[in-house]
Order: sequence, then C-alpha cells, then structure tokens
Amino acid sequence: MHTFFFCPFAQKVWDLIPTHKATHLTADKSFKDAITIFRKVICLPPSEISGNILPWVCWALWTARNTFLFEDQTFTPQYVASKALRLAQEWNLAQRPQNQVLEQAKTLPKAPHLHLDRSTKLICKMDAA
Repeated sequence: MHTFFFCPFAQKVWDLIPTHKATHLTADKSFKDAITIFRKVICLPPSEISGNILPWVCWALWTARNTFLFEDQTFTPQYVASKALRLAQEWNLAQRPQNQVLEQAKTLPKAPHLHLDRSTKLICKMDAA
C-alpha cells in the first residue's frame, strides 16, 4: 500500500490525476479496499478515460519504482502521471467495438498504388537478424 498510495512520490502522482473528487485512503485500508473505493472514481474530461484509473496509476508507479531500483533512472511525478493517463487512454481505445474501429479505418487515406512494368526493378533490402 505504501508504494502505491502513501509514499510522498505516489501522493504527488495521485495529485496530478484529474479525478472528480479527492480519494482518501487511511493506513488501515487494504489493497482490496482501495480497489473497491476506486471503482467509483471518475477521471475528469478531457482525459477521455471512462474506466478505472487505479490499475494504470499503480502500474506506472510500479514500473517507475523498478526502473529506479534496477536501472538507476528516476522519473518525475508528472511523467509517471502522464504515462498512467496515456496507458488508460490506450486501453479505452482498444476496448471500443470493432465496428467503430473499422469505420475509423475506412476514413483513413489510401496509400498510392505502385505501377511497375517488367523493365523496372524493385529492390527490397531487409535485415533478417
């Protein structure tokens, strides 16, 4: 619980997450209690996040912690908060119904067709490593 909610760094990250109301957890709460509490937390617009933000903030905090411990790199609370929001947005977009994704793909510009005659050589180089 400390790593995700009570350490000063985590508190700064949570302060940067745009939610409709502040969520307060006390030290006697378990992670299971936090999951229950955060089910009701809603991110404010324009974040475009319709689902639960808790797993994304926890994941961003956890990976930032591991990067600090194992790679000796530090991140700012702003970076970790924006990473959590970006991950949540990507997840929400991936959960859209398939027909919406297909409709959006139809509006993308089509790539031009290559017309090659027999005298034109097409060379394709690639690294198979």
